[in-house]
Amino acid sequence: MDKVRVIALTTYREAVRQPIYYVLVASFAALILLSNFTTLFAFEQEGRMVREMAVSSVVLCGALLSIVMAGTVVTAEMERRTALTILSKPVTREQLLLGKYVGLLRAQLSAFLLLLCSLLLTVWWHDGQEGLEDAVRKSPADPDVVWAYMGSYWTHQILPAAGCVLLGFFEVAILCAACVVVAFHFPMVVTASVCLGLYLLGHISRYLHDSIATIGPLARWAARVLYLLLPTLDAYNLSDYVAGGGSLSPRYLGLSSLYAAAYVALVLFVGARLLARKEIQ
Repeated sequence: MDKVRVIALTTYREAVRQPIYYVLVASFAALILLSNFTTLFAFEQEGRMVREMAVSSVVLCGALLSIVMAGTVVTAEMERRTALTILSKPVTREQLLLGKYVGLLRAQLSAFLLLLCSLLLTVWWHDGQEGLEDAVRKSPADPDVVWAYMGSYWTHQILPAAGCVLLGFFEVAILCAACVVVAFHFPMVVTASVCLGLYLLGHISRYLHDSIATIGPLARWAARVLYLLLPTLDAYNLSDYVAGGGSLSPRYLGLSSLYAAAYVALVLFVGARLLARKEIQ
């Protein structure tokens, strides 16, 4: 595991040194902050739209980072034949693949934490500060009104928003695994096409299953196989439900994390078998 840790750390440092990493994170952080102004004419649905736009921006940024970092780190390393130099040392291909994935996922985690701070600041800017002022104005003599409001705000605003971002991180973890596996074999254009296709198909996998299954028995079987192979990414998109007042249970978060871990493990296992047969020159 020490070799995987070293490869992961090197990959993380290389990923966060890329200018495009900071350009994407800064752009989406600014987009989240500016969502307060783009929802001014939402007819009393501003808060809901701000949360939906912010969470969607975080996930989209993570998806783009997966594609870009896999291309600039993994594919570029294969083209420069740096991977051959690494494999000439006592490092297996499985360790190389796992180290690259862990390093890129760590870079994703850093980006998600920054974007989460931007999201929470935006939500507080939109209605948190005003709600606190109203609470103090209604009960100016109550010394505990601030703590009571912050406790309620933490439970009903911050935790649901953080839960949606956590689900988005699980979704991006699946996409990142697919990007890393594909990047070892194909150039960045192919990696981007495959991963964007996986992102889109994963969000409509249930619709595809229901639509194809009505054609006939053979189509129903094919739809079932396709549904099992594609990741159910739509299950991680609950920003609309949470923005409407719903809550995320710990059980749902736990099951979502288990599904993501199982799918990532499957993708990396298949990727390791393919990489073992690849002739690296």
